[in-house]
Amino acid sequence: IEAPPIAQPVDGDGQPLPPEAGNEAMVQSVAAQLQVSREAAFALRRKAKQQRANAILLRGNLALADQHIAEAEAGLTTSHGHMEVRRESLAEADNAHAVSEQKAQTVASDAPGIEAEAGEAESESGPIASESSDSAAQAQANTPADPEGAEKSGETSGQMSSVAGDSASMDQASSATKARAIQLQADAAQAQAGNAQARASIEGAKGSADQIDTALTEMDGQTAQARGELEPLTGTPDAAEAEAQRLDDAAASADARVDTMARDLHDVQSRFVADM
Repeated sequence: IEAPPIAQPVDGDGQPLPPEAGNEAMVQSVAAQLQVSREAAFALRRKAKQQRANAILLRGNLALADQHIAEAEAGLTTSHGHMEVRRESLAEADNAHAVSEQKAQTVASDAPGIEAEAGEAESESGPIASESSDSAAQAQANTPADPEGAEKSGETSGQMSSVAGDSASMDQASSATKARAIQLQADAAQAQAGNAQARASIEGAKGSADQIDTALTEMDGQTAQARGELEPLTGTPDAAEAEAQRLDDAAASADARVDTMARDLHDVQSRFVADM
């Protein structure tokens, strides 16, 4: 704002008159006040510019935070899906292992009885087989000389040989059953040892899954909290831009008033000079 020049009053003959110091001081004071108003309007514009820059920065930061939260939510959803599959696999392994444990327990419980029964049968079939074999051998060795006696002896010898064969087969079956029962007990003991290790592994996997679920639940809460804290801030950039616009409008209005008052001041001074 340029203050109007100080006018030098003159009389009718053009001779200088004492200046009107009061009026001139008032004019200069008004001009100074208008300058202050102009600077205040400029300060409002600077504040509006900074406010608008802050709004842009805040909008970008909020968008970045929203992106990170969305990525975290998507990652957690995927992790929960993986854990569901893992839980299903552990349940299937647990069920299969329970069947294996039951089978091993059944074998371990039944095999000793089978071994005992087979041992008892073997203790009975062994002597019978030995006796039948001896009797068949004696029958073959004592064949009569006469044809009719030889024929009858041959029939008897054949029958005794058949009985001896059956007795031997029974004895072998009893021995094989006993050996199989002993092997089953060894296999059951080995299976139970393996099952114990597998059970420990399954329980360890369950514990690990529980820890992961706990961690995922905690992260779910943290993500939800972050989302809840972000939501109230989403309208902040718009509010900041609205405030920046309000400051711009106020500065423009102040500038317009200053321009009007500066013109009026110059007009008053010009008329004053013209009327001297």
